[in-house]
Amino acid sequence: MTSIHLSANHAEIESAHKECQEQLSDVNLRMDRATTTRCEKVRYKFELNELYQTILHPPVPIKDEDDDPQSLTVPVKEDDSFQFSNFFTDYASHQRPVMIKNLPPTITSEDKVAKVLECSRGGGDGAGPVAAKEEAEVRSLEEEVQELKAAFDESVQALEKAKKVLEGLDEEASGIDLAKGDVEENEEGVKEAKADLEQGEEALASSKADLKRAIGEASSAGGEKPSHTIFTPLTSKACSPDNPNYLLTSTTTMPKYMYNDYLRRIPTNHEITKTSPSALLVEPSTSTPIFEACPASLNAFYTVLGDETGTIEARVFSPSEIADSLSPTLGFTSEDTFFIKFSAAPPFNLPPKGKTGYKEASMKPTSDGLFVPSGHAVAFKNPTSDKPLTVLRHCFADASNFNMVKHNLRLKSYVSKEAERLLSSLSLPSFDTKMERNAMHVPYERYLIWPRELEQDKPKEGESEETSAEDAKKKKRRERKNRKNKKQSFGDWQAAKAWDHQVLGLTLPTLAAPSIAMTGRRNVTLAWDCPFEMREGDSATLSFVVMWDGIATDGETELDGETIFLSSSPLLEAEVATDAKSQAYGVTTKKYKATVTGLMPASKYHFKVALRYGEGDDSDDISQSLFSSSSLLSVTEREGVPSPISSAAAVVKPADWNKEFPPRFIPVHGSDATMVLLKFKSPSDNGGLDIEGYSVARSHVDNENHDVKDWRVVSHGVEVLKTSGGKGLARADTIIAIHHLLPGASYKFKV
Repeated sequence: MTSIHLSANHAEIESAHKECQEQLSDVNLRMDRATTTRCEKVRYKFELNELYQTILHPPVPIKDEDDDPQSLTVPVKEDDSFQFSNFFTDYASHQRPVMIKNLPPTITSEDKVAKVLECSRGGGDGAGPVAAKEEAEVRSLEEEVQELKAAFDESVQALEKAKKVLEGLDEEASGIDLAKGDVEENEEGVKEAKADLEQGEEALASSKADLKRAIGEASSAGGEKPSHTIFTPLTSKACSPDNPNYLLTSTTTMPKYMYNDYLRRIPTNHEITKTSPSALLVEPSTSTPIFEACPASLNAFYTVLGDETGTIEARVFSPSEIADSLSPTLGFTSEDTFFIKFSAAPPFNLPPKGKTGYKEASMKPTSDGLFVPSGHAVAFKNPTSDKPLTVLRHCFADASNFNMVKHNLRLKSYVSKEAERLLSSLSLPSFDTKMERNAMHVPYERYLIWPRELEQDKPKEGESEETSAEDAKKKKRRERKNRKNKKQSFGDWQAAKAWDHQVLGLTLPTLAAPSIAMTGRRNVTLAWDCPFEMREGDSATLSFVVMWDGIATDGETELDGETIFLSSSPLLEAEVATDAKSQAYGVTTKKYKATVTGLMPASKYHFKVALRYGEGDDSDDISQSLFSSSSLLSVTEREGVPSPISSAAAVVKPADWNKEFPPRFIPVHGSDATMVLLKFKSPSDNGGLDIEGYSVARSHVDNENHDVKDWRVVSHGVEVLKTSGGKGLARADTIIAIHHLLPGASYKFKV
């Protein structure tokens, strides 16, 4: 098992990561193998660090209770009067915990409750629920090793047989070459079978060690356990050998607050769908360690099983409270299971309220539920002295934490194939992120199905499915007619529109890291793809936010980062993707470009971009996605000497002066007898600074008093009338006036 302590050295890891990025992006620097390996480890730790920061510091603002910002009690609501839309808008979308009273019983059958209690205690044969996964893997590998041994024995027998055939042939026999080939082929087969067997035996030994470790963790007394071993999945075969859903199907009611669970909309072969719900046994007069509410940034909903006697006390720690007082560390096991471990004292012996922040809740069995959003930590205590109680945990995702879950999985996918598969499912353009505003409590078997039929569409008792279906069709026809006749309530229409807007805003995709399209001295042009498509008739504004930070020329001074908002800015360009891959999948991804100005020359920058959706400038009406990961390092160019003027200057005749300076050109100094106007293209590169003037040399022509080869710099009398241009800008004409010339004389000029 590995634990990485990250809370204290976040800046150190980030600095090392940026240094490695600089080295990797320098094509002139040939890195040795050791340096490359070190940078890969730094990158991995940086990604884990980003994961840690995301889990403990979610970007969604957490709002305190309006009536009492210092409240130390989880807000309490009554289920009957608490609409799902209010729960989602006021609590889930703002990552605020809430306690809900008078829920329908979670598990309605007493005998099933008894089974759950037995399962949560680790009853049954074998190593118990905690080590069930390891035990099953050992059995599977043992069978595989037996098969490999049989294959090895068969290959040895085949080799012996081929050798006997070869020994029985005379050296002059016609089949001698074929027999030798058979022997050589079988020798190779034996080598391969032996290698496979050795590999299988190594895997079996490793799996047995994992099983031994899991049993030791489960049976150790008093020591802290990683959070992923605390809860026992009720869908595991350790709890119900014949049917993983045995304890839940037909006797379990799922609260409406999880009705829109996105995990029900992905293939059921994902491991994460098999770990919820899960049970935790809290023995009398004991408390649990502190653990994250749910893995993978999922939301959690807790209920207590049993009869109506007893209580469970809960303490909920917000992300800021976790970072300030609980000293968390990020760890992972050999199975790539991530967890947050908290090194604080036992939770219910912490300093008094107010010094270590948390919110409290008291839960009664069967009737109370506790919603704990992603990023939070919890601990439970059973204050009774004679009765163990079981806490049931459901982990789920919806629009409130959708991008948090994807970001978490994106980082985990570096080392976990399971996380990569799940992220792929959630990131499909066709993934359904809509949410039912009028959610309801549903039986467990219906909860597992998506899309679900509405309650009013189900056959009533004593009614056939055909009759119910016909009634449903009639009802839909009436609804269409009402909408057509504009009988639908305008208030309902507004509420539905606002709901769709809210859900859409919360599920905005996290963009990929921007690429560097062009680098100047004081500007960098970024490019990125945006797969998000606004729905037909949507009048909201789509915009972007670019955030950057940098290091100055000295390589040490940190430049203050800035955030730039781009909507209809002339710096923002867009075009629809036309590559064959995008068209083949029906993706109309737009490619955007934006120029970030006001940067420092010879400095190093990283950029991130986020998507914004909404109307107006009010932050309450605008939703913003998570920021992308950082771009590769971009180094702005140094200041230098301007490029030379590429073409000879031309004389502007006095007759054309008014064309260059309409409507009429009136010289401030001199006249057409004592001055000339020269016109030339501005330099293609201004050196990084504005051009302040030009140096001009002159020479007399056909004058007996002057040498035509005698070029002299004009020390005064050079006036810039019009100029523009610079790095990355369109080249324009520059016009200068040369004064104090002799009337009737001929000159040549150099600029």
